[in-house]
Amino acid sequence: KNIIFISLHLRHLTMALFSLSPRRRSALTFALAIANVLSIRALNDSRLIAYVGNWQTCPTVAQYTPYTHMVVAFAVSYSWSVGGNICNTDCSINTLAGNTVPICQNTVTDTSTWRNAGKKVVLSFGGAGMGGSWIGDTNHCWDYCFGKEDTLSTALVNIVNNQNFDGIDIDYEYCYDIAGSQAGRCADRDTSLYTDAKAQIFLSTLTSLLRTKLDALQATKGLTERYELTHAPMDSDLTITSPYYQLLKAQRDNLNFIMPKFYNGTTRPV
Repeated sequence: KNIIFISLHLRHLTMALFSLSPRRRSALTFALAIANVLSIRALNDSRLIAYVGNWQTCPTVAQYTPYTHMVVAFAVSYSWSVGGNICNTDCSINTLAGNTVPICQNTVTDTSTWRNAGKKVVLSFGGAGMGGSWIGDTNHCWDYCFGKEDTLSTALVNIVNNQNFDGIDIDYEYCYDIAGSQAGRCADRDTSLYTDAKAQIFLSTLTSLLRTKLDALQATKGLTERYELTHAPMDSDLTITSPYYQLLKAQRDNLNFIMPKFYNGTTRPV
């Protein structure tokens, strides 16, 4: 039975527990409280995760050596535009030649250097450019993915297979509860496509399908270790009454760990 492990999702920051400020200790306490609610058991397991913007310069050996995981951010279904991102209305993932995505510098696609150094390399789909739940955000590309969970999950698993990624992260920062806690948010959503129910079904169904298809790929390739599947919710999405929290709890057997974001939500300890 899989156990979810919570990792502090802080971009480009290495945390030394003994030097945490009171606010950072509060964030850690918040994460541990979530772990307790989810009945997560502590095992001899740890991870230090680096998020690598795939438009940025590739990290040096010295930069990535301390980390256990390299999470490539992001695979997306839009073209960037200063006035608002242009969504692929079929939710197709932007790829390079050979059905690959860049891992850094917008062009590098080979994961073998990091993997040969003993790092887990995970592909993250989503990010703020797909749409955010904060006031003023105008992007809404997630709307076009609702109902396309099967084709999207197949596309992501195909990329994992093509580039030898070790798993998939879902970085969903968009709305799912405008009838409740997110009232007034995601004002630019496409009302012909978005409903709270569709968003919640999307998150749950995509997670289930990814686990099923990743497990099938594992069997096909004869791998002994399961592919990793994670979510990176905002801290505000992890209150006990949050529908996102509840669906993550229901999906816990399909997830390896979750990575709460503390830098753009409620607590903001850094």
